[in-house]
Amino acid sequence: MYFKSIIATVDQYRTFLRAESTDSLRLPNNDLDSGKPTKAAEYSLADDTYAKLLDELADRKFDRTNSELRDNILGFYSDLSASIKTKRTRLIGKRCWHSWKN
Repeated sequence: MYFKSIIATVDQYRTFLRAESTDSLRLPNNDLDSGKPTKAAEYSLADDTYAKLLDELADRKFDRTNSELRDNILGFYSDLSASIKTKRTRLIGKRCWHSWKN
């Protein structure tokens, strides 16, 4: 069973490499433990990373934010009642949510 798992992993990695070489690799932003989309307040390191990303984007007035990144951030902060680690992140998330949703 262990070797089957290793073989399956190597096969999947080869598939990813082929897709990357043709610029067709699309990896979902899923929580690797649950397999579900990543959301705020589920994992503190993800919260910290999104907070840092939002700070950097806000410093630049979101001028480098494409629609794919915007949708990802909105999805992450879709539940504004979640117990997000930092209040500042919550405020930035709300500001992004309200400005991007309109």
